[in-house]
Amino acid sequence: MTDIKDCNTYKSLICHYAERPMLIYDNSPIPINAKYKNKKTLYFHDKNNGGVSRAYNYGAKEAKRLGCFDFILLLDQDTIFEKDYIDKLENCVNIYKDINVFVPKIKYGKNRSFSPVLFKYMTLKGIDIESGILSLNKYIPVNSGACINLNSFITVSGYNEKIKLDFADFDFFMRLKKYSDKFFLMDSTACQDFSNEETDTEKLFCRYILYIKGALNTSFKSKCSFHVLRHTISLTLRTKKFIFIKYYINKYLFKK
Repeated sequence: MTDIKDCNTYKSLICHYAERPMLIYDNSPIPINAKYKNKKTLYFHDKNNGGVSRAYNYGAKEAKRLGCFDFILLLDQDTIFEKDYIDKLENCVNIYKDINVFVPKIKYGKNRSFSPVLFKYMTLKGIDIESGILSLNKYIPVNSGACINLNSFITVSGYNEKIKLDFADFDFFMRLKKYSDKFFLMDSTACQDFSNEETDTEKLFCRYILYIKGALNTSFKSKCSFHVLRHTISLTLRTKKFIFIKYYINKYLFKK
């Protein structure tokens, strides 16, 4: 994590709501953002980088402890939001009182759809769809920008902390749908700023290990198996290294 004020999420959204209560969960080796702690900004330093699931669960526990929040808003550092996204959220929350999850549309790259995701033929595919009430039985949103009813979050025991990164959102929403199967897709578009052009095999492999661990701990292993295989082949072709195939066979294929 970098200085929060240098992050896309802060510059595009948080800076416009600077007086709102928030939690900074800092997973840097050193406490980079401790200087921003104040009466309205909680701060926690996780030097061991426990992953996004631990961060979200910690935030939910703090919101419950404070006792004055009905919803929590999950934000990562690399998403660019429309500056009035929180105003739009509050308006929709007040209108759709029976909905427990509100999310933005998310794009990446050259205006490619990233969220929500459609489960189709055992693969996960971002789609472009009209805003409105959707079913978690068909579509799954991703973490960033998700506004979740706190009681619903707690009812399903939050995020699975065995899943540090990849598949954390899918696992959570797959469990949530058994309790509440609807979500509202906002008329607001965010942009996920991540690159798929990484060429450092060592970095890619470290991320791949987390990816496989996440896949092994999901509540829907069979539905993501083809997606995992496709991603493994893609990394193998990109890097021309067989370490991904070997790891897939030894640590995923024979452990499902």
